[in-house]
Amino acid sequence: MGASNHEDCIVTHIMNIENDQCNLEQATTQEKMEFSKNVQRLPVYTLPFNLFADDTSGNKSKQWNSYHVLSIQLSGLPVQEKDKLKNIHFISTSNIVQPNDLLRPIINELKSCNEGVRLLDASTGEDVIVRPQVSIGIFDCVMASKMSNHLGATANRPCRVCNIDKASLNQTGELRTKDNVQETIKQINLMETETERKKLRTETGIKEKNNCLLDVDTFCPYSDTPQDRLHTVLLNPNKNLLTEIMGIIDENDRQILQLSMDEFDWSSFERKLTPKSIKQHNSFIGRHCKIWVQVAPFHLARCKSLPIGYIKAYCLLSEITHMIYRQGPYTPEDLREMESSTRQFISQLKKLGSTLIKKQTIHYLLHIPEDIRKHGHSQGFQAEKFEEENGRIRMVQSFTNRHNPSADTVVHMAKQEVLRFLIDGGKWRDKGKAICQGGIAMRTLGQSASIQNYIYGRETQAIKAAGVLTNPVRDNNRHIVKKKISDLTITNTAITTYLHQLLGDRGISSDTTQGVFIPYKSMTARSLETVVEGSSVLYQDDENKIRTGLIKCLINVKLHMLPSVDVVEIQEYQADLIAGQRPLTDELFGCPVIHKTERHTFIKPQNIIQLVSVIHDCEGGKCNLKLVNKRYKIERSEVRKITSVFKCNNNHNTFFINRFRFTHNCKYVAI
Repeated sequence: MGASNHEDCIVTHIMNIENDQCNLEQATTQEKMEFSKNVQRLPVYTLPFNLFADDTSGNKSKQWNSYHVLSIQLSGLPVQEKDKLKNIHFISTSNIVQPNDLLRPIINELKSCNEGVRLLDASTGEDVIVRPQVSIGIFDCVMASKMSNHLGATANRPCRVCNIDKASLNQTGELRTKDNVQETIKQINLMETETERKKLRTETGIKEKNNCLLDVDTFCPYSDTPQDRLHTVLLNPNKNLLTEIMGIIDENDRQILQLSMDEFDWSSFERKLTPKSIKQHNSFIGRHCKIWVQVAPFHLARCKSLPIGYIKAYCLLSEITHMIYRQGPYTPEDLREMESSTRQFISQLKKLGSTLIKKQTIHYLLHIPEDIRKHGHSQGFQAEKFEEENGRIRMVQSFTNRHNPSADTVVHMAKQEVLRFLIDGGKWRDKGKAICQGGIAMRTLGQSASIQNYIYGRETQAIKAAGVLTNPVRDNNRHIVKKKISDLTITNTAITTYLHQLLGDRGISSDTTQGVFIPYKSMTARSLETVVEGSSVLYQDDENKIRTGLIKCLINVKLHMLPSVDVVEIQEYQADLIAGQRPLTDELFGCPVIHKTERHTFIKPQNIIQLVSVIHDCEGGKCNLKLVNKRYKIERSEVRKITSVFKCNNNHNTFFINRFRFTHNCKYVAI
């Protein structure tokens, strides 16, 4: 708690209230009776929150200078709101104190709030009683072991959630409970020698150190710490499997794997992987792993020296990751499918004789479906946004003199929390009576983009309008390029027919060949993704059917004395259908097979739904490395050098719809 009334305020998304805590343990008997009478007249709310604990670096290089960080977030927020930095609130940090010791005073304060805390409800202006409690803990694998008295991967029972033996990690065992763990701790403490204690620690996987979380009645460190998808799925199995594969393939396949990154169509992704990133795969962080797992099976299929079993294993891992990162609610069938795919993935690793089968992080995949059943969508207990919030800790280091960095950091972060409370319109009682609020000028200024970006990072970006063409083509003088319709590569008859259909409702006829058009480089789809020429998209045709096509051009047509019209030219894809109903799928990847047709159609930009990841069939097209005379620019001179590049066979017209792409699910994509 801070020293001022402002710093005593609890910042929440639901209510902004002043902390006027009633500490019953230190109150007199008369005060307790008075408090009890008041409580009977006030509404009581339970306020569950998610607790995040992590270690991060205080240096900009993200190396050394370790800080332990505690943050919280309200559990009852909608899933979309949990993905926003403004709903994550800093609690404490230290580069000296261990996380469990850092957490102890917070847990002690929560215990003192069991009878409730008298707070101000900003929506009604009335006092209420709030009972805060820990709902779930969001930790990475190492921190979760620390918070649950678990020994880690060195124990004979390496899972912190269940009691499974190290030799049976391909299945789940009896779940751990607080009572069983506390009984084990008592047995360890009763041992007379350190040798006996060490043997029991290794056998049970439990350490006897004091853990304040075991004293929280509403929280269990074993069932209420769901597996975080960032570390349990992306960073551990994904990176470990890629490292094992890179040690198997030969030098030629490593070169193919790196150079194929340049030829790959990244138009449906926010960022792309470069040849250097694959070469330095051990340095992958979350954003690299998230992209790689969505495209890995297609790139690895180009490696001739890699056993096909590893490609099948990566297909299963990509499928599991896609299920976990999918949008929308899960059905019981989805969770059963996730469990089945996870067991198939582990079984495939066992067939390959992979050493990954012995790692506890692979075993943790088996617990994710049950975590989702108990705690809801995996997005509700993700660590990505909390990890992003850790960047503020590194930023604050520039404001300290390094003499007492922990205290300086906590004070600075507390002031930022107070500032966030004030500009968000928070209310509090002045000396327990009058309700106060930040001034209108402060609240108005706080909503500006510059202030919001400073407080919440790059989260507050300009809102895009769907169906709008953006970024017109300009000449060397930065003037917008205008061309005649007769200069279009498409047939004049086709564009004329479409424009007459579009303008026919007004009873207007015009010679469209005399018009002009402005070419555009990009547009915004309904999903608010940026679409460019050459992107594959999902669109709605004139008959309201959902189809897949390739963007050929984006133009704004202006006819004489008529309003301008935005037009998108689409080259259609067609699927091979089985029995005229469902699309044919590839045997290895399980992806729908499509072909590019010669049919072109014209639609409104508003009919573009979203981007679709379409992958070329390089195996069928026999795509490989080719030598080309490539031009490089070194300082002011140009140098030509014969080098290898990966080239796709453009004469092979078969493609796959990437079913591992997080933004769409091919089971529901009509073609």
